[in-house]
Formats: sequence, structure tokens, C-alpha cells
Amino acid sequence: MAIPTLNPLPVPPTQATPEQDWPDMADATVTAEYNLVLQLNAETIPGINSAVESINSAALESGQNAQAAQTSAGEASNHKQAAQESAEAAATSEGNASASAGVASGAATAAGQARDQAEQFRGESEGFRDEARQFRDEAQAIVIGDAIDDTAINGTQVRSSLNDSIGNFRNVAVNADAAIGPLDFAQITATAAAVTVTLPADPLEGQLFMIGNLTARRDHRIAVGAIPVKGQASGGFILIDKPNITITLKYTGPTYGLEVMQ
Repeated sequence: MAIPTLNPLPVPPTQATPEQDWPDMADATVTAEYNLVLQLNAETIPGINSAVESINSAALESGQNAQAAQTSAGEASNHKQAAQESAEAAATSEGNASASAGVASGAATAAGQARDQAEQFRGESEGFRDEARQFRDEAQAIVIGDAIDDTAINGTQVRSSLNDSIGNFRNVAVNADAAIGPLDFAQITATAAAVTVTLPADPLEGQLFMIGNLTARRDHRIAVGAIPVKGQASGGFILIDKPNITITLKYTGPTYGLEVMQ
């Protein structure tokens, strides 16, 4: 059966997108990515599994055909041997020599044809087997590869990078300097001194980070290293100069860097 195609994603915001359009376009992109995972689980992956089963069945049938062809080749070889023995016996009788030679020639032709047919079946079966292995490997790469994160597929949990953009945030209490990862919600509660929340040095495109200043301080910082912020050099830090505020950052790539979502 044909594997359903995926619904197209909306146009994501880019560096050229006006700032006032960013929230709506970003929300649409995140929602579409979430629905993409649902569609993969409901339609695409079951279709791939069904295709793999069909290919494996065809490969098994091809192997059985090849075995039958090899058996036919063995029988043909036996006929050829018998024909050769008949030809030797016919040589002792000049009267029967011509008839025996004809029988031997016919048997040799049949044997050659059977051998050629067996070779053809064997070649075809090897081709089907290689094709089945290729489809199986491609299907496994799609199911387990870098397309779905923390999503159950046939009862198995798999993880890669996609869900770093659309999954649920994990609450991380921060009362001292700390490093966070994708989908971490760093909740700063330190009031005695300023703290620094450090982002990964090499995030993947589309990953999200949330930092909340739950205090009245105006000097907590976010360490971003050499990553630009909205296409501009940041000097390595983003200053959280407002109390009781939550900032969501999305990594858009090495050129534009981090986008401040809110």
C-alpha cells in the first residue's frame, strides 16, 4: 500500500520576518511540528512497517523460488550425465549411433536451458534479497533516526532532536550558577546574589530554552558564549534586567543565532 505523504509545514519565520509577525509564525510552526509527530505515528510509520513486511514476504518467496531452481539445475545435470552415458553406449552399435546422438544432444540442450534458467532465478532472488535489505534498513532509519524524540513507536521509546523544539519543558530550580539543556525551564530563585544560567555551546537548530527570573533582581544573566542574538554579537551574555519575567529563546542557526520568543 502507498505510504501517506506528510502534510506540508507552514513557512517558518526567518531573519527577514518583521518582528511583530514572529510570534504568530513561530506558534504556527511549532504547532505544525507537533502535528507532524502525530501524523508520523498514526500514518507514516505504520505504512513503513507494512511495506517492510511486504518486502520481507517477497524476499522469502524469492528465496524459495531460488531453491526450487537449484533443485531443477541438479536434476538437469543428472539428465545430462545420463545422456552422455547413452551416447557412449550407442558408439558400440553403428546402427543406433545416430538416434543415441540425437537423444544426447536434446538432453544436453535441455540441461543447458535448465542451468541457464536456474542461474536466472538465482540472480533474481539475490536482487530481491538485496532490495528487501535496503528497504528494511531505510525503514529502520526513518523509524529510529533523527526525526522523533521521546515518542513511543510500537511500544519503544526513541530519542533524537525534533522534540527538543516541541516537547514539554522540564522545570529546573536555579539558586546558583547553572547550565541547562534544550527544553529546560530554568527558574531563578536566588535573591542574595546574581546568578548565571549557561546555554549549550553548540545547540541544534530549533531547540528551545526558557529562563524565568522569579526574583526582584535585575542583574541575573544568561551566558550564550559566541552564539549571536537576533543576528547581533551579544558579548557572551544576555542581561535579565527585569524582575519577575520569563524569557524563551529559540536557536535558529549559526547566522541569526538565538531568537527571543518572549
